[in-house]
Amino acid sequence: MNLVSGQDQPVSVLSSADEYPPGLFWKDETSIWIITGKEGKLLNAASGDLTALQEELEMDLRKVGQGEIRELTEWVSFREWGLDLAQVLPRKRKEYIRDIVRLNGNLNYRKAIIEEIGQDLEVTDIEKIMDQMTDYQNRLDGVEKMNYEIFSEETVDLLKKLLQEKEENR
Repeated sequence: MNLVSGQDQPVSVLSSADEYPPGLFWKDETSIWIITGKEGKLLNAASGDLTALQEELEMDLRKVGQGEIRELTEWVSFREWGLDLAQVLPRKRKEYIRDIVRLNGNLNYRKAIIEEIGQDLEVTDIEKIMDQMTDYQNRLDGVEKMNYEIFSEETVDLLKKLLQEKEENR
């Protein structure tokens, strides 16, 4: 939002030599931007089409309120939307876990990771990931530690939910 005029401004991510952390962003109620490093793709959840993006990616994050989309679709997995994370951003399980522990990418990315590898995780694996997150946070100092505590909360909640489901299914 432009603070002077009060008008909404689109967010532009320009292609450059910089690597962007992986992220999943809602474009609107049927489309998801998938950012992986220097590349971007658009997933049309209705049709399942995945389109490579050109040089510039414009995301109007205020087109549909993210909170509203999240509230209405929280129960829908990214796989159900047609996103196969292993296809879009193939990584080893160890790398996905490192991204969770270090809070790489955004919350949607970490949620997609948990959905992707969650079925293969045992109760002890989930507990180890949460222990690694605690250890990682304890190695941080000052503002970094405080920020990690704040920004890891929702990811930890997702892991706790998965842990609870696994324990109930024992």
